Amino acid sequence: MSAPPSAQRSERIGVLAAALAAISFGAAFPATAVVLRAYTPLAAAATYSTVALGLLVGLAMVGVIPRPAPGWAAPGSLARLTAVALVGGLGFIVGMSISVQLAGATVAGFVATLYSVFSAILAVPILGERLTPIALASFVLALAGTALLADPGSLHGSVEGILIALGAALCFGLYLVFARKWAGYPGMGGSSMALAVLVGRGPLLVLIELILEPASLTPAGVDVPVLLAMVYLALVPSGLAQVFILVSTRRISARRTSAWLLLTPLTSAALALLLLGETPTALQVAGGTLVVLGIMGASGAADEIGRWLSRRRAAT
Repeated sequence: MSAPPSAQRSERIGVLAAALAAISFGAAFPATAVVLRAYTPLAAAATYSTVALGLLVGLAMVGVIPRPAPGWAAPGSLARLTAVALVGGLGFIVGMSISVQLAGATVAGFVATLYSVFSAILAVPILGERLTPIALASFVLALAGTALLADPGSLHGSVEGILIALGAALCFGLYLVFARKWAGYPGMGGSSMALAVLVGRGPLLVLIELILEPASLTPAGVDVPVLLAMVYLALVPSGLAQVFILVSTRRISARRTSAWLLLTPLTSAALALLLLGETPTALQVAGGTLVVLGIMGASGAADEIGRWLSRRRAAT
């Protein structure tokens, strides 16, 4: 028996929102590469994330997204939100930005989005979930693909950049597991955690830069492409994409949302080729393919593709 039209429409909106979020995130990697022509990695992330935080606060105040749930300021909730800010916010954005500088947008885009694989592995000790054969095979495929992405014959084959991107993926995977673990606690709603992530990426990072290198926040030589890339990073992946994620997870399962986020590394690779001229080597293409297969296995993307194909057949 098919679902009622209203449920089908809600599901389509959820899928579309997840796909838009993934494309937004994917474009963030080449946009970051453009911004790094003028900014240091930390100063760039601090600047656009602080602007994005202001945007999300404004959207919450006018009711476009839900306001933080009551109880977020309780000591226990604040401790959990601080952990969210550190791993999903500060840890991820610092690792992602530095990895783009060292390894290039294409490689960083594949490696840093391995968070779905890491979240499947981390869910075993933290959430008590069972390690499935698919999750284990996905992890092995992802590691093999990452090793191939470090092709020493490429222009962007920095091993350090790849290791930092893995650290970023690990941080965001940990955040996803924490978000699942703490979702039922008072004050730990989606808006509270989204704002906490941006606090870690924005004001906290601004404070660190003011202590370490204050001049980096006001660089000279910011041209129009850098400015446009900065505006994009603030408004779309750091701000609007968070709304897309909230819209998606309200309508479809988190696992299905994660499956559609597979579009992130594919988008980053395509745009890096078109906008930055980053041409992957044959080994890196093979490595990217293995990484995509690993993400598909961990996120349930294969199930999502099968569901889409079955509906296409039913419609014809």
